[in-house]
Amino acid sequence: MKFSLAISMLLCMLILVLSGCLTVERKSYKITMTGPTSGSCIVTYHNIVSTKDEGRDVSFKEFAELITDYLEGAKPEDDLPGARNVRKRIYAEGNVLSAEMIFDFDSLATLKMYKYDAKSPLMMAVSSMNSETFESSNGTHGGESMPVVFWPSNATTLTLNNTVTAIDTNHISLLPHYEAWKKTQKK
Repeated sequence: MKFSLAISMLLCMLILVLSGCLTVERKSYKITMTGPTSGSCIVTYHNIVSTKDEGRDVSFKEFAELITDYLEGAKPEDDLPGARNVRKRIYAEGNVLSAEMIFDFDSLATLKMYKYDAKSPLMMAVSSMNSETFESSNGTHGGESMPVVFWPSNATTLTLNNTVTAIDTNHISLLPHYEAWKKTQKK
């Protein structure tokens, strides 16, 4: 009896831990090339929100995950092999919560970019970015049939803006949790 109760409690806790989902409205990339295949990148996550889990608000748990796994943890670095000198921050941007990750890279592969040779354009496949949809860029987008952004071979500043999630009533802003957390950080 005690064993089945323990298993049931463990199952319930596991469901709570695995439920919910952090997402963002948009992501922006600013890449500064410092060499043929190296440079620095700023990824900005605009409007970080929690998705309700079967109608339940799990935003407090997900804000804690954002702090422990992303800001203080190494989840972003694990997702970007080859990123070095990683710096991260979260901040209020108007009435939404945003985040920024800045890093250096030595290989275009870190950003899932490609360049055939020195004369070829720099290329990034937007379709390789999980759940992101092309919005705008200072490069040329190949369209739906060729979801790749091309920049001239000599370009030094590359920008890309993608939409991720259409925010609706099923999403909860993490800004109130951030504001409460920030107050505790100043002590």
